[in-house]
Amino acid sequence: MKTITRKYYEEILDCYDAICSSNGEGILKYFEIKNNLILLLKKINQYNLLNLNLSHEFYSLLETKDEKSIDEEREKLLQSIYPSLLNVSIEKNHFSTNEPNYLISLEKSLIKLPFKTYSNINDHILKTASDSYPLKFHYQKFETFSTLNTEKDYTLYKKELEKDKSAIRFVGFPKNRTVLNSNLLTLNSNCHNEK
Repeated sequence: MKTITRKYYEEILDCYDAICSSNGEGILKYFEIKNNLILLLKKINQYNLLNLNLSHEFYSLLETKDEKSIDEEREKLLQSIYPSLLNVSIEKNHFSTNEPNYLISLEKSLIKLPFKTYSNINDHILKTASDSYPLKFHYQKFETFSTLNTEKDYTLYKKELEKDKSAIRFVGFPKNRTVLNSNLLTLNSNCHNEK
């Protein structure tokens, strides 16, 4: 069964993906995604569902409405939240073959970005979180991950990730399900507008 914690964690992953995908969708869409993430994080913090340890700088960036430096801001947001999502503790069944690989989910989101942006984020992540178990496992599975120095390496890595069939979300929990506990209202984050 999918826990509330996992549900909210996956909604953050959806927002992360939407930020990565919003590159050409316009300023208003980007601000809408940020607003949805703010609301989601407020719920998570209000009910102490996840211990994300996000900085004040991260929250300041989320609340900024500056249109001039959106690309820089997007990069900083993605850099800041990645280690938190990588290291947050959620209940997992390590023996299940259906257990999602959330690192692959993060990486599949990031490869939607241009090479230079991805490279900057990846360099930051490798400096701050390189000793984490999920990253070490990822190195073993995707050898090109540790040597992404050129656009050619990046293209090869993208192809490897796209071929990977690892689960990236928990299956078995309807997307718009309402939580039974009346104190916890389900937030359908709408980070991705369904078509």
